[in-house]
Amino acid sequence: MRCAGARLPLLHWNLIRTVLMSTANVAIFPMQDLLGLGGTARMNTPGSATGNWQWRLRATELDERVATRLRWLCELIDRAHGR
Repeated sequence: MRCAGARLPLLHWNLIRTVLMSTANVAIFPMQDLLGLGGTARMNTPGSATGNWQWRLRATELDERVATRLRWLCELIDRAHGR
């Protein structure tokens, strides 16, 4: 399935790229977005008094491919050296 010109498994990278292309001085991404974890890894559910702030990053979830892709995007968009 495609959405916004991308296959859905890669949609989060299109959104990350769009944010990096903005004129903002700083771009911040939750780890859940970088890892493409989706709604099951929500940090907070608005309007819910319980079950929030439970998600934790596990070392096994870190992936060199994510770091490489983020680095490549930052270099491509000229954010690798800050603004």
